[in-house]
Amino acid sequence: MTDHCSYISKDMLLKRFEDPAYSFRERLIELVARLPLQKEDLSIDVIDWLITKLDCRYDHCGRFYTSPVARILGRVIDESIITEKLAPLLGSKNEIVRSNAYITILEAERTLGKRLIKK
Repeated sequence: MTDHCSYISKDMLLKRFEDPAYSFRERLIELVARLPLQKEDLSIDVIDWLITKLDCRYDHCGRFYTSPVARILGRVIDESIITEKLAPLLGSKNEIVRSNAYITILEAERTLGKRLIKK
């Protein structure tokens, strides 16, 4: 569906995604992950909400080798969000959170064009 999504449809989908009262918001994650996203597409409130979803495993997403939440976040976050909110998650005791935070940062590195994690 979103592979051929027009910009009008993208705007409508993101409007629903931004609405915390929308009952199917969480189900939109997989669709939004397939959109061509840019940093200004999502508000900080949505970014914060998505960070809380990094503990979810998306095994049923055959198309995704990584969490769709990590894909979304990696394309819309900046260095300050990585430093303040994601880097601390790399030390989480929850393996899923730690792994998804790492994947998110790797995605952000590609988006930002710079190395953020020192190995």
